[in-house]
Parts: sequence; structure tokens; C-alpha cells
Amino acid sequence: MNFSLLPDAQAELDDAFQWYEAQTAGLGERFLGEVVTPLV
Repeated sequence: MNFSLLPDAQAELDDAFQWYEAQTAGLGERFLGEVVTPLV
């Protein structure tokens, strides 16, 4: 299943990923997994 986000939502997700990744290496990836998994 494919999905796309509105530009504002994508920017917010990107910002959150960067923030989590800056806290601990790999945490951004875990965050994305938690967000994206329910969508697919």
C-alpha cells in the first residue's frame, strides 16, 4: 500500500525525525517505524 502525506505533515514528520535522531542515534528510525507501520 502506498500513501503520501500533505506537505505540512511531511515537514512536521521530518522535523520530528531529526529531533529524535539528534537525541540518540537510531531513535529517529524507531520513531518513523512507530508512525508509518500503522499506515501500511
